[in-house]
Amino acid sequence: MIEAQTKISQELEKVTVKILIRLKDVEGHDSFICKGSGFLIAPADDSGSYVLTAHHCIKDHSVDDIWVKIRFKGNFRAVFDPKKSVEGCDIAVLKILKHRPERYLPLGPIAEKIHDREVIATGYPDGEWREYSGKVFAIDKNNHQIETDAVKKPGQSGGPVYHCATRRIIALAKGGFKPYFDRDVTCVGLATSFDDLFEVWSDLRELNVAIAKSWDQLVQFSETPSQLVYLAEVTSKLEDCREEIKEFLEQQSRINKLNLRILPDDTCPYAKVDFTECRLFVQLLDDETGNGYPQLQYDRAEAANRRPIILQWRDPDLELETVPDADSHRKLLDNSMAVIIEDFKKEIVCLKK
Repeated sequence: MIEAQTKISQELEKVTVKILIRLKDVEGHDSFICKGSGFLIAPADDSGSYVLTAHHCIKDHSVDDIWVKIRFKGNFRAVFDPKKSVEGCDIAVLKILKHRPERYLPLGPIAEKIHDREVIATGYPDGEWREYSGKVFAIDKNNHQIETDAVKKPGQSGGPVYHCATRRIIALAKGGFKPYFDRDVTCVGLATSFDDLFEVWSDLRELNVAIAKSWDQLVQFSETPSQLVYLAEVTSKLEDCREEIKEFLEQQSRINKLNLRILPDDTCPYAKVDFTECRLFVQLLDDETGNGYPQLQYDRAEAANRRPIILQWRDPDLELETVPDADSHRKLLDNSMAVIIEDFKKEIVCLKK
């Protein structure tokens, strides 16, 4: 479940955008200020994408000065679409060109069952990326909005509110902060639902069905227990070779619909790896001892209560006589496969279902 939550957070980060207003100084140079948040909602018909944001974030600015900043991708000029927008609900639809993310996040309805359930709200309060968890404290059916403590600060306006149980974006943050007298919560914010947006934007329901299908497949895959593969860290000479094997493992994971997790990674460095949980140990070796680190990694895998499958490789052109017989590293090399790298890939048979 932790891995699924991490994946959801990563996808929210990719599609949550910063709403920028372009300013010009006296010399005509451009600068940008953050006016709020938004998120990529659906593909446009010309290799672009639609973005939702809060209408109040853009209403007082020239349509020529509205831009969107996508994390890790840069700034994109945005075009306001008044026919799809719902000003009365504080929803604005923008269109950007020449960018489509790997996926979009599906919209969902506000229903009674969401009350007191966990939600995640993302955005750019103070111009910085943030993710907040909270609950839905009240549902206002007449005004198509909810109150949640996940909407905390100015700058979140326009950002998505993701409902964890239904796996849908159920609302768009709109501010409206007010005190909330609870033991653990002191303030809640408002977020508007998408009921009126679906009425105004006739094609959105059909788009959302396809987006929801893709998203549900991703979440289901993320919730499947990972098959752990330890790809041993290597000396500098073998870094490129290790990266090639890593890409191969990731490719096999996609092709065979496996949920492989390759260790070590950012959240699980070598010192935290439990080799008992690993299904496969892959090690690439050369004539460098690496101060005993290759041997240390191998020993931990070998000593695991439930030993993983161990596959070791060395270059067939490596001259073993250059390594002393008494050296423990020589033993690692003696037991490794001396084949070309493409043949070694074929030996990774445990990736099949």
